[in-house]
Formats: sequence, structure tokens, C-alpha cells
Amino acid sequence: MVCNLTKENTQNILKIKNEIDNIVPKLREYYNLDMQIFHNFLQAMKLPKNDESQKNLRNQKMQDLLKDSCNLLIKLIKINIKLVKIGKKIYETGNKSAISDVLVAQNLFEANIRSCADLMAGNAFYIKDENFLKIIDNYLKY
Repeated sequence: MVCNLTKENTQNILKIKNEIDNIVPKLREYYNLDMQIFHNFLQAMKLPKNDESQKNLRNQKMQDLLKDSCNLLIKLIKINIKLVKIGKKIYETGNKSAISDVLVAQNLFEANIRSCADLMAGNAFYIKDENFLKIIDNYLKY
């Protein structure tokens, strides 16, 4: 909205709008992927566990899906960091009468980063792959 209201710095604002326009489809893609991962996880939880072979298959599928979820959360953290940076550019060049919208958006992006980290921490509790846990550890600090 701030970009649409800004009449000055049109070159910078157009560049910023293009950056945002490139991010929005990724967010939609990740939203759909998140739903698919969650659906697959629920299906994996329903797999039979009558013998060791079935238990191992079920556990492996669940482990893989927990990792898939963490990898998606990492992508979301990175996109939200990018959006925070874009927000700073808008704050510097955007229409000052609508700048509070930028501040609200910044708060939402930062909250989303923390939420993704919290979700990842919840997943990490169940992940048994120590090497993977080392990889995601940096993202758990947000």
C-alpha cells in the first residue's frame, strides 16, 4: 500500500514493488507445500505399526517429513528476512503519511520469523538426525 501511495522516488519504489511481486508467488507455493507436508505427516502417523518393519517405515516417513517441514521453515525465515530488508527500503523512501503500515508489516515479518523458529524447535524435539539438528540450530536462535 505504501508503494502505491508513494509518488516520489518512482524508480526505487518500482524496483521494490517488483521485488515484492517476485516473492508473493513463492509464499503461495510454500503455503501449499506446508499443507501437503502436514497432510503427508498425518497420513504417516496412521501407518500400521504392528511389527518392527512397519514401525521402522512409519518412523522413517515421519522423520523425513519433519525434516521437510524444517527445510520449508528455513525458506520462510529467509523470505521474511528479505521482506524485513525490503520494508526498511520502503520506510526510507515511501510516503511518510502511510509509514505506519510499513512498521506494522515489519512487526508481522519479525513475528513470522520467530514463529517459524518456534515451529522448527517443536519439530527438532522429535528429529533424531544429529547432523540435521546441527544444520537447523542456527535458525532456532531467531
